[in-house]
Amino acid sequence: MLTHGLHYGGGVFEGERVHDGHVFKLTERSQRLHDSARELGFGLPLSVAELDRATRELVAREGIGDGYVRPVAWRGSERSAWPVQAPPSTSRSSRGSGRTSSPPTPRRAASAWATVIDLARELGIRVVERDVRPEELGGFDECFLTGTAYEVQPVRSIDAHAYEAGRTTTALREAYAGPVRSAHRAAAVR
Repeated sequence: MLTHGLHYGGGVFEGERVHDGHVFKLTERSQRLHDSARELGFGLPLSVAELDRATRELVAREGIGDGYVRPVAWRGSERSAWPVQAPPSTSRSSRGSGRTSSPPTPRRAASAWATVIDLARELGIRVVERDVRPEELGGFDECFLTGTAYEVQPVRSIDAHAYEAGRTTTALREAYAGPVRSAHRAAAVR
């Protein structure tokens, strides 16, 4: 493999969730892809508007009703016969003592993590952003992961610690589905 992205990490990707034939927060995600490439010192050959248009065309042409689109860009012009797919990124959150804890992460407006943090605050859930130590896992009532592809998913166990999908996880899953579905319904009307 002769790609800079593989050998030196000089690549960027985005995760775009499709519901009812529409990508959730498409323009924000296309902008984030551009911003990420710029942070690594390279530009993309398409503008944000062109990426949006290409993604919409792809979703329509392939008939993607509910699915996942992953644009990938990397620095360099080497070519390879093998396709390369980046691993999915995840955000981790857990709940204990009436609050949600999440490791501090640079916030990106389009990320599932940022959406869940905003929804938690709207629901009156106290959000604490800090590192969580492994010895604290036994004190949590609930634990969930966030990500573009799987949105809000409960964690059943980590090592010997078992968790239930309780009120907080359920409320956040339902709240997350609301803006995702309503955004697609609004886009379908336009």
